[in-house]
Amino acid sequence: MQSCSRSLAGLALSFASVAAWAQSAPTVGFLYNTQENHSLAYRCESVRTGHLECEFVQTAVRRKSTKEDLPSILEKTRKEFVAEKLSVEDCKTYRDVLAVFEGKKTAPTPKAIAAMSQVEKTDGLRIGKALVEYCDRPSIESYLEIVRIGHDKDCRTCLVSSKPFKQSFRMLSDGSGRVVWITQGPPEGVCGVVQLSRFESEETKIGKSTFTNWSYIARKAITNPSADFLPGAKCSALDERPYTYDWRSKDHQMTCDYIQFSPL
Repeated sequence: MQSCSRSLAGLALSFASVAAWAQSAPTVGFLYNTQENHSLAYRCESVRTGHLECEFVQTAVRRKSTKEDLPSILEKTRKEFVAEKLSVEDCKTYRDVLAVFEGKKTAPTPKAIAAMSQVEKTDGLRIGKALVEYCDRPSIESYLEIVRIGHDKDCRTCLVSSKPFKQSFRMLSDGSGRVVWITQGPPEGVCGVVQLSRFESEETKIGKSTFTNWSYIARKAITNPSADFLPGAKCSALDERPYTYDWRSKDHQMTCDYIQFSPL
């Protein structure tokens, strides 16, 4: 009986150690960006005392374009425009497609048209009319109308992207007894990017129990701001602002007629 009691005591001590570790270090979680339509899933493992290796998957939802982008898009189009007639074959295709959307002609694949939403049909009708107009009167104004219609659709299109990454952390105390985990690593790339991201703990009481929740603050510093990361693009233009990912759930209001999955 004494041996059994010792075994139970050992199991209890082991469980307490695991629980204490879970309270002092992030393990598995899902976080919400407080400023952007981003989320972050993470999984961390201890590699040695006071050191973590974490894997992240960041998911982002953003608009493909905005109304504020239109003036610069039109200006660039005007500068680069060269009057060019579309081929007879292309124009015939555009007229046939327009006739389908106008209900004047049966589609080669009726099921495909029937499966389209009313928004898709309306957009198809608009772009079809604009393309036929350009076929009949190829000018900068008729071309700009095609650009405007395409941009309007982009403003109603949301891009969804996902990016995995890894980071190493070491444990520190912020002086108040709260545990903070800080990224560690040398400067990277031509810009000398140093990661300054961190996990911060926050205690929450529910009844008599206290739980530790974790927030993640993403931030980087540029140590070589005068370098170019692209031709004509200075490293000083890179974003060094902090972005907080909170453990509290957050809903985002977005109206998207279309969703596209993006690799970036």
